[in-house]
Amino acid sequence: MIALLLGLALAAEPAPAPDNARWVHVRTPFLEIVTDAGAARASEGAARAVRFRAVLAQVAPVPLLDTSEAIALAVADGAAYRALRPRRDGRAYEVDGFVQGGALGPVMALHPDTGGADPWRILDHESVHLALNGALPAQPLWVSEGLAELYSDWSEGPDGVSLGALRPEHVRLLVTRPLIPITRVLAAGYTSPEFQGEDTRPLLYAESWALMRLVLNGGTPAGSRALLAYLRGLAEGVPADDAFAGAFGWSVSEAGPRLLRSLGQGPPPLRATAPPPAPAAAVEPSPPGAVEAMIGRLLIGQERETEARRHFQAALEEDPDLPAAHEGLAALAARHGEWAAARRALDAARRQRPDDPVLLCRAAELAVREGLASPEGLTAATERAAADLAERAVARAPRLADAVDLLARLRPEPRHLRIRQLRAALLVNPGRPDLAFTLAGLYVSAQEPAAAAAVLRRARDTARDETYRFLAEHMLGRLGQATANTIEASGRWRALECLPGGALDFLVDADPASLVGGLGVVMRGRGRRAAPGPLALRLRAPTPGAVLLQDAEGNLLQPQLTCGPQSSAVRVRYRLAELPGAAAGPSTGILMTMRLLERPAALSPSPPSTGN
Repeated sequence: MIALLLGLALAAEPAPAPDNARWVHVRTPFLEIVTDAGAARASEGAARAVRFRAVLAQVAPVPLLDTSEAIALAVADGAAYRALRPRRDGRAYEVDGFVQGGALGPVMALHPDTGGADPWRILDHESVHLALNGALPAQPLWVSEGLAELYSDWSEGPDGVSLGALRPEHVRLLVTRPLIPITRVLAAGYTSPEFQGEDTRPLLYAESWALMRLVLNGGTPAGSRALLAYLRGLAEGVPADDAFAGAFGWSVSEAGPRLLRSLGQGPPPLRATAPPPAPAAAVEPSPPGAVEAMIGRLLIGQERETEARRHFQAALEEDPDLPAAHEGLAALAARHGEWAAARRALDAARRQRPDDPVLLCRAAELAVREGLASPEGLTAATERAAADLAERAVARAPRLADAVDLLARLRPEPRHLRIRQLRAALLVNPGRPDLAFTLAGLYVSAQEPAAAAAVLRRARDTARDETYRFLAEHMLGRLGQATANTIEASGRWRALECLPGGALDFLVDADPASLVGGLGVVMRGRGRRAAPGPLALRLRAPTPGAVLLQDAEGNLLQPQLTCGPQSSAVRVRYRLAELPGAAAGPSTGILMTMRLLERPAALSPSPPSTGN
């Protein structure tokens, strides 16, 4: 998934073979740097990464994510870097860096020798994305890019570190060109005209930077709290303009004039304590074929299969047993249904590393794809074997996104564990819409539509492909239809009444402030006109089996239901409906799910039944 796209240029020539004698790698606690710029530049980049991480931890509005699985491919050779840039409609993006999902984690590709005063600033920009994007409650483009532009511009002086000073290139754009309306800035995504346009993209970045600088207000605690309140509102489905006004205290129409004024006498730069010198890290030659294989994986992700194959074959010329190169050739063969060739390549990779989690995952994927393509289809035995392989992969690499996703689809129970695993994988791969769609499906099956909607909104906002954005919007629409006229609430289950004919009434004392309607929008003002006490809910289940009972982690329960007094903290979802003898309103409905946040002693794990 691509970040920091700054313009389009004619597609470059195919990626040339790297001069492997020059490639070195150095590992920091936060990422590995692989570069052809020499040992001295590698040491410089590693020290920069460590020190910037220390600075970022002081000013970020949320705790930083673990990015130790990330790789930075710093390509000093200009022609080699240009050939790696992602493309759209046959044209290459004019970028100094981008992030793309990798097998074990994201890969940053960047060109550090751009001729600027600070050639490593691009590494800082991409590091902000890796450390923060997945941790934010929501991820609109202006926030993601605004934070990266703001934080990556840092300098040291006698009083420590300063971040977010006025950037002349952004100021020049903002004062000489009409602003993009702020409403459109808030709504812009990576597939929107504002981002895709060569003329408007620099202005969008400049406005995002200036707006973020304005709302953070010099990095004050109040500024961070307001930003997080805005993002939480977006995650709950509040319209962007309303969330903006509610969080920052001024309307979107006021934002443009405020932004322009801030360029003259706005908030001061952010401040941080200067980090200590970074310890020297060992720089070592890159293993034979490793860079070729890495480039091959990048090219597969860009659908450039012919070039990818050439790099994998070149890697095997340097190391005939290199597992990563064999794995890449297996992936290419499987794409075209060449099952025998895919098995041979994967077997060659696994001979060297039989328990490698990536290779276990690839073996599971190959078994599933070949089974689905066979006349008899995917058999239960093949599905079990593939799920076992995926489970072994996840046990060895809990955040291996492909394995976590496959396991969740093949073996979705225990659901709470699969949800937890997918959420962890998404933290380090926030731009992976396939993970988001699988996670949203699990939330729907667990009767948690608000959580599903939040995941889909993030997938929509981070999509760099219009197809994925459309799918996220489509799924949100279907989810909205399914949850129309439904409410969630938290409270205490105080009684179960058994009615003639087998129906059950669940009586719940709900916290009025907990009522949430539809896809997570708070029920403002509904059921809250009375005194501050609880709202008495009467929720009917036509039969004992009509309600989905879950434990605190979302696992299904089949308890024996005993009528009479109860006492348990619960979270309920119900469909609004009038019940005979009860007042209409948000306090009556048909119970759909009840999550028992604590286990009542009266419930035993036997099959559902009713008692009198």
